[in-house]
Amino acid sequence: MDAFTAEVIRSSVVAITDEMKTNLMRTAYNMIIYEAEDFTVGLFDADGNTISIGLGLPMFIRGLSDAIKAKLAHWGKENIHPGDILLTNDPQVMGSHLNHMIFTLPIFHDGELIAFLFVDGPLAGRRRRARHGDAGYFFRRACRCRS
Repeated sequence: MDAFTAEVIRSSVVAITDEMKTNLMRTAYNMIIYEAEDFTVGLFDADGNTISIGLGLPMFIRGLSDAIKAKLAHWGKENIHPGDILLTNDPQVMGSHLNHMIFTLPIFHDGELIAFLFVDGPLAGRRRRARHGDAGYFFRRACRCRS
């Protein structure tokens, strides 16, 4: 592949995650997302390797690829189908806290899994239990899910 083609492809995949980031910020009701940029979006290949990341907070990069790979290990590629959305907020899988949820959307082409889109951001309701003194132990902070 020549340098010109490689740069066009690189710019295209970076543009995908930049658009994901911009659209999330424009449509978010949660001020933590659109003001503090407390989220990260990404594009990953079918094996969970990073293609491009649209940064919100750089600290969330550390667990992105590992979270996709954990979902692949849990479900197996053969059990992931078009229309599925895989969720997790398990700190042992994603390396963050319970109030952050990872939404992973598999991308298919001609019936074959080719990539994943990924959004990691906070689920902030009226009362975020993890921020309160009465959340004294792990399971009072939030419901942990690994799907």
